[in-house]
Amino acid sequence: MSSDLSKIREMLKKQVEEKAQYATIPQKFEFTAEGQELFAKVVRVQTNPWREGKLYIVQNLDDGKIYRLPTHRVLERELEDAGVGEGDIVLIKLVRKYTKEVEGEEREVHVYVVSKYSPKGEKKSSEEDQRKYVEELLKLYDGKIPKEQFEYFIKTVRGWDPAEIMEKFGLTEKEGAIVKK
Repeated sequence: MSSDLSKIREMLKKQVEEKAQYATIPQKFEFTAEGQELFAKVVRVQTNPWREGKLYIVQNLDDGKIYRLPTHRVLERELEDAGVGEGDIVLIKLVRKYTKEVEGEEREVHVYVVSKYSPKGEKKSSEEDQRKYVEELLKLYDGKIPKEQFEYFIKTVRGWDPAEIMEKFGLTEKEGAIVKK
C-alpha cells in the first residue's frame, strides 16, 4: 500500500511542478515587425487581470519559452473568432501596424491573423464568424469601409472572397466605400 502511495505522490508531484511553471503571468511576447510570426501552443487561457477580456499564455514552439500574448483587442478578437483554446497550436502573424486617430488621440493599431490546429479538429470560419467580422469592420469605419480597406481585410487578412461576402451580408459599393444596402 505504501509503495502505491509513493507512486501516486510522485505522479502528483510531477503534475504540480508542471502546473507551477504556468502559475505566474509570464513575460509578454513582443511582435516587433510586420510579417513576424509566432508558432505556439496555448497552455492556458485566463481572465485578463488588467482589463476586460482574456489573457492567453502560450509556449513558443520555436524556443520552448512561455509567454503571454499581447492584449491587443484585434488579436483577442482573432483568437476568439478562430475558437482558440487550451491545447491548440497556433500560428499568429503581425500583418500590419499603423497609426489611427481615435477621439483626438493617436493610437497604434496592430492587425493580426491567426491560424490554429486543434487536436479536437479544425474549425472553419462559420457564417456567424464572418458576419461578426464584417460588423466589426463596419463599426471601425463608421458604416463606410473604404473599398481598398475592405478588400485588404476580407481578401488578404481573412482569405475570403470579397464579392461573396458583399452578397452574403447585403453590402454594396457607394462612392468608393462598402456600405450596407
